[in-house]
Amino acid sequence: MKLTFIEESHHIFAEGKFNLRGWKYTGDDDPEQVTSVLGLIWNPREDELKINLDWLEAYELEIVSTRVILSVTHRIFDPVEFLCPVLLMPKLMLQIPWDREVEDNMKLEFLKWFEELSSLKNLSVRRCFYPASSGQHGISVHAFCDASQFAYAAAVFIRIECADVVQVNLLAAKSRVAPVKTITIPRLELLAATVGARLCRSVLSALQWDNVDTHYWTDSTTVLRSIQLEEL
Repeated sequence: MKLTFIEESHHIFAEGKFNLRGWKYTGDDDPEQVTSVLGLIWNPREDELKINLDWLEAYELEIVSTRVILSVTHRIFDPVEFLCPVLLMPKLMLQIPWDREVEDNMKLEFLKWFEELSSLKNLSVRRCFYPASSGQHGISVHAFCDASQFAYAAAVFIRIECADVVQVNLLAAKSRVAPVKTITIPRLELLAATVGARLCRSVLSALQWDNVDTHYWTDSTTVLRSIQLEEL
């Protein structure tokens, strides 16, 4: 399988006149051999992905304005949004007017958040969600959604049943800040369900899964009732 992939990759790149010369392999024993993959840091030895925070130590905060908060937030590249709970707080702060220095209590909250960013260097996720053990009995995808007065979000997980263990991994997540204009919690719950359905559909399309067992979860009776009425 590995040789076939290499041969096919060389052929595809050759058609575009590209010379494919280097390779990285899962299981590389050199702990220092980490590489950048689509803006993330990949550790081949552990086959794990981490957020790139190399910029953090040299970054200096002179004032705290919404423009600065936006700059810091956008420096954290998180394509699958497994850090969306961490990034929610600065996104909420971005709802105040631009270029105006934030109030003292919000400034202290942001500075505390900024200081704690370094702890994300210890956070990693598996690149491959399939378990190392064989004997898979079933694969299912589960989408969860929820909302509060401040934000709404959804997360999609894969659940794999093996002979001796059940493994659950996060595939993707998405969060949205509630609009400044007041919206009721039931309405936000419906928006969360919409985000969850679209995110799950996007994940299934990317993985090219047509017949996988899929479940959608919500604790909102309003959402459930609305779906039932649509079905009627």
